[in-house]
Amino acid sequence: MPALCHDESALETRYAFEAILLAVFAFMVLLYTGHERRAHEQEVLYAERMESSRRQLDLMSKMLMQRLDFARLLDSLQSGAANRYKMREEDWRELEQFLDVTQNLFVHRLREQFPHLSEDDIRLLMLLRLRMPAKVLADIYGIAEKSVKQNLFLFKKKVGLEGSSLSLRTFVEQF
Repeated sequence: MPALCHDESALETRYAFEAILLAVFAFMVLLYTGHERRAHEQEVLYAERMESSRRQLDLMSKMLMQRLDFARLLDSLQSGAANRYKMREEDWRELEQFLDVTQNLFVHRLREQFPHLSEDDIRLLMLLRLRMPAKVLADIYGIAEKSVKQNLFLFKKKVGLEGSSLSLRTFVEQF
């Protein structure tokens, strides 16, 4: 009889151990699925924020393009007028505020990281952040489109990209 009792006790201990292992496994599965769900929710939230940010940039870009189109229309009505859109100080301030609010303090970070940049340099980078095409930059600055492209290439030195294969536009979009 004592051997039988010992076997029953060992069997009960084994069942208890297996039950504990099963409970620990179930708990781990619950933790993992909860973590996966939270991670997925974070990814969705991040994607929504990025999409919202992209839409805001597109909206500001379109607004500036509409102003530029209006300026082009006025220029075409005036004989001999240069095809140039002069942005007002108010436009620049509005654009700076917009980029700081929607782009994680973009202009503020530029000024901190590159204190040697002039106000005109910062403004150019603001326009690049809005993904303005070279034609639009040429109209804003009153220079040829080819000159804009050359200036963008030379500007890489000011932000420490000299010799880098990374374009200034890509740098600004990722900054």
